[in-house]
Amino acid sequence: MTPLTITQKEFKDIQRVVMAYSMGDYSERMEVGDKQGEKETVRAAINMLGEELEATTVGRDYLASIYNALPDIIIIASEDGDIKDVNAAVERHLGYDTLEITGQPVGYLFHEESSNQLFDTAKEYLQKHEVYTTELTIRKASRGELPILLSCSKIYDRYARSKGYLFVARDITDQKQTERLIVQTIIQTQEKEQKRVAEDLHDSLGQELAGLKLFLNTISESPDGISDENREVIDATRKILDGAISNLRNICFNLMPKSLAYDGLSSALEELFHRLNQQKKMRFVLQTEPMPEGIAKAVELLMFRVVQEFINNSIKHAEATRLTLKLNCDDTRLKLSIRDNGKGFDVEKLRKTSGGRGLTNMESRIKAFNGKLIMKSEPGSGTSLFISFLLDDICQ
Repeated sequence: MTPLTITQKEFKDIQRVVMAYSMGDYSERMEVGDKQGEKETVRAAINMLGEELEATTVGRDYLASIYNALPDIIIIASEDGDIKDVNAAVERHLGYDTLEITGQPVGYLFHEESSNQLFDTAKEYLQKHEVYTTELTIRKASRGELPILLSCSKIYDRYARSKGYLFVARDITDQKQTERLIVQTIIQTQEKEQKRVAEDLHDSLGQELAGLKLFLNTISESPDGISDENREVIDATRKILDGAISNLRNICFNLMPKSLAYDGLSSALEELFHRLNQQKKMRFVLQTEPMPEGIAKAVELLMFRVVQEFINNSIKHAEATRLTLKLNCDDTRLKLSIRDNGKGFDVEKLRKTSGGRGLTNMESRIKAFNGKLIMKSEPGSGTSLFISFLLDDICQ
């Protein structure tokens, strides 16, 4: 075969087009004449290469522009869970530079309590399902956090080989704020109604029972005297009446303690623990510190309700003999911890049963005020509950 010979001018023309392609300009083309020959075939092949490169680059740039314009955070991770790429939403929402987090494990973006198990949980779930979805918070570079709806799915190549994981995180701040407002409104409405019922019971039925007791006392002190038989009836009636008055006071206290409304959470807890210790069913220990002024009554009442729920469960189910509560405050947070020495239970197992509704309800109410609730328990090791609120969120 005769070697292809080209002139200096033809070589420079080929060089010009190839150099343009190497610089990312795929619009350059070579002139292809009508003659059939090897040179024309080479020119046509170079032009076809330019067209393919231009089409591929346009498609790639178009996809990249969509990728970075999406409002949702996109994270591409390797099979080992290391971050390979992120879209521009990571910087917009979280403030991270792409180079800063590339190569980091996915858990780097999440809080410690969720990062350790997030990737493992997602991998396990995706063995049987196409998409793993959960709600959690993601860390911002500025130390804040963002509530997100996170979805995770596997990435495959054209040969169905696994190439990694795709995480898509949607900002649900507005949704969470709306949910919090709804829950807060429900809580406040319920508590107002309970307060009204407690006041009505105290002012109506309470006064009537007190009047009836006074009437019995008047009869028993009658100067005309009463028979022994009637006195026994009166004494028995008085005992029943005293029990009814005591029960009514307990009901009113449980519905809405006056000490909570007028003197605050610490005072209400002191009264509650005094009442409990009088029953001598188990030992109740209370440790409190001075509280800052201005804590929202709704939050104080919410914490009191959570304590009531925990104590009721300890008495009914835990077989505990001792319960300790600590209430304190630092420069930024109000904190409450409560622990019993009961038989304990499996927290995750409880969540999967109807018995976990109480815990879920407590968590949703605490979260409505941006609070945090952590429950820890193991069979044979007792149960602990930790609650905290940022003072900026709860002080009026």
